[in-house]
Amino acid sequence: AKATATETLLRAPLGTCIDDFKQTNGYYPPDDLRSREPQAKTNWKTDNGRNTGAESLLVFLGQTLKYESQLRGVARVNTDNDDHGALIKAFDSSERAEFADAWGTPIVYFEKSNIDKPQMVVLAPDTDPVRVVAKRRSDNVPYGRNSFQLLSAGQDQVFGTPDDLGWPLVPPEDRRLL
Repeated sequence: AKATATETLLRAPLGTCIDDFKQTNGYYPPDDLRSREPQAKTNWKTDNGRNTGAESLLVFLGQTLKYESQLRGVARVNTDNDDHGALIKAFDSSERAEFADAWGTPIVYFEKSNIDKPQMVVLAPDTDPVRVVAKRRSDNVPYGRNSFQLLSAGQDQVFGTPDDLGWPLVPPEDRRLL
């Protein structure tokens, strides 16, 4: 049931909001906390190098109230206990949190321009970060290479194992190749 709930969450609302953001802005939400609009002035704290993709997704989708109704009920965690330094409007908070899967683990977000770069992810408070890479097809091409990838560690809460869940969806025959 938790796997199904997580797969649904990755597809919609998260995937749907990401696609709408792209349609509205002409680019996918950044995964590096850097605005793609040169004139944009950001008044938030710099990145600490942990949970960056997940935090960036939440920040960019949360800057306006456009996605508030779709995302308000999505579970959030802040495993690295950082603060954004500015209000994230849709969540009425300055906490730099991450969207969480059904097991309470941060969902990792890779945008196409950084899909080949690993991310450092803190899975639970007071734990060391782990290196997470985007899931790849059997021919070594990342899923979502022309758009984005969302990744859940799945039931075992360990990235890079066969129970990982992703969007775009990974065919079952490719799960054995992880």
